[in-house]
Amino acid sequence: MNSAINIEQLKVGEISPFPIYDCDGNLLLQKGKLIHNECQLKALLTKGVNYIATPLAKTSPIKTDGIELRQVYGEQLFDAINDIIYRLSDVFTGIIDNTPSACEALYGIARDLQCVYNADPDASVASIHIGHDHPYSLIHPIQKAILSNALCISLDMPHTQRLSIICAALTANISIIELQDKLQHQEQPLNPEQKSLIQSHPLDSVEILRKAGFIDNDMLMAIEQHHEALDGTGYPYQLSADHISTGAAILSVADRYCAMVTARSYRNPLCAHEALQSFITAQDKQIDETLTITCINELGIYPPGSFVNLVNGETAIVIKRGGHGNMTPTVSSFISPKGGLYIRPFKRDTAHKDYAITGYSDDNDYCTLTA
Repeated sequence: MNSAINIEQLKVGEISPFPIYDCDGNLLLQKGKLIHNECQLKALLTKGVNYIATPLAKTSPIKTDGIELRQVYGEQLFDAINDIIYRLSDVFTGIIDNTPSACEALYGIARDLQCVYNADPDASVASIHIGHDHPYSLIHPIQKAILSNALCISLDMPHTQRLSIICAALTANISIIELQDKLQHQEQPLNPEQKSLIQSHPLDSVEILRKAGFIDNDMLMAIEQHHEALDGTGYPYQLSADHISTGAAILSVADRYCAMVTARSYRNPLCAHEALQSFITAQDKQIDETLTITCINELGIYPPGSFVNLVNGETAIVIKRGGHGNMTPTVSSFISPKGGLYIRPFKRDTAHKDYAITGYSDDNDYCTLTA
């Protein structure tokens, strides 16, 4: 949760033990950077906030078939996201129990996610595609919030509105937490009771949040409308395009994409290109075309976290979006042309003809990574 900075935590001539942000989530000083003088220290104490101040959870390295992804993306981001996931579980409990501090705790998580994204946008996007050893009801809202934030930034939305949409992404399914985790492993079709709960969950979630003290109309409207469709076939009100809020439309796109790239017991996750292709070829016109294009442009054809094959025969994971419409990202090769695992991943610039991408990896084992 966010906390104020005090004089004992920072000293002139010493390095900062944590990143420092202002109240809008803008980075003032990176962790490990030197505090040079009294003027700088005074400014940090006046404006500074340490959003990610709780002790980070001890987590196992994220691996896939022997490759440790902290070698690729760095350790702190994944630890920060894991820490936020654990906190989100407590916040859900607090909201449902009408705990007075739950509102501020949720906004603290939303601000922390903004800070995490600002610190490393590419690794944050990668976390959408990399599975975590957490219940679906916890990891899905985090993924959805990260993508929603990215879309809001791309659309140049104001900070306060972005914060409302992130909070909406985190809590839109709070009324069906147990059902979500059950459906994640259920291979049978929905029964009538489950269908009823799904249909009513936008309104049920808003009711829970109102009782817990949430009064943010942008947030609540986005939740209430996030399953409406442009053609009027959505629920709960069958609203048409002109009556659906921008926040709800953003949530709809983020929700669909994140659901598609997440594994279920009855199917493997779609890899990024399959999910994006389904957006491009959608015939039902249920989601906003402008937002669809924004999502594709923001993620790129090869989003971070995607597994690709290179012209030299290597298999690699995308770590940074690149030029030419994100067609030439930076990747980290971890499987040799002969199929062996490299002891140390090699960074490759796919704009170079010797490391050009030939396509996505067909091995679905690399689409699901667990902590």
